[in-house]
Amino acid sequence: PSIWTLNKLERLTIANGRLEQFPEMPADMEVGLTALTDLELYNNSRLENPKKALMSMPALISVNLSQNNPNWTSEEADDLLHSFAEGRSATKIQILYMNKANLTKVDGSRLSKMKSLGLLDLSDNKITEVTAFGKDINLVQLHLNQRISEGEHGEHSQSGGQRTAEDHVHLTLVHSTGQRHGLLHIGTQQQRQGNGRGGEIITQHDIANDTGTKHHEHVEHV
Repeated sequence: PSIWTLNKLERLTIANGRLEQFPEMPADMEVGLTALTDLELYNNSRLENPKKALMSMPALISVNLSQNNPNWTSEEADDLLHSFAEGRSATKIQILYMNKANLTKVDGSRLSKMKSLGLLDLSDNKITEVTAFGKDINLVQLHLNQRISEGEHGEHSQSGGQRTAEDHVHLTLVHSTGQRHGLLHIGTQQQRQGNGRGGEIITQHDIANDTGTKHHEHVEHV
């Protein structure tokens, strides 16, 4: 029988394996997996994009789709993330993890239907663009931390090794006349060291909201 007939199944974990495809809901079924609230589908290196299957699940509350197929294109990954707002669980999902998924951007406006979303963890991607989420999203935690090597940008330390950096993106909610408006604080913190002579911490951040974006940079010597 199809996994979609397991309507008492509440939690499903498929991880660290060779799963290639999560089956889509059969065409002759109107609904399936009606009790599944917790889906852990991570570290499956051969997994094809499960977008259609996930959009058909009606009761998801917590989803982990981290570190799956490294061959997913950024377009596939970006589309998968935003498809949650178009699926049957759009208004129910509270927790969503998509770490190491080749994501490059987050369009907050496309996620506006996910009104129950409280935690969004998109760490260890290569996100370069984030737009404001708007007043309907009440995120409590947003993680877009990314450890990168400055060697990716052609920079090397004086000792010949690669420097390390960590990107931080935080979400702050601004209250105005009783309404909530999304304010994105996107920051990059880099620590550079050289041959025991100290170094510097460079903090860069952009503040983006409906009125535009401002860039700031702070250098602290250590």
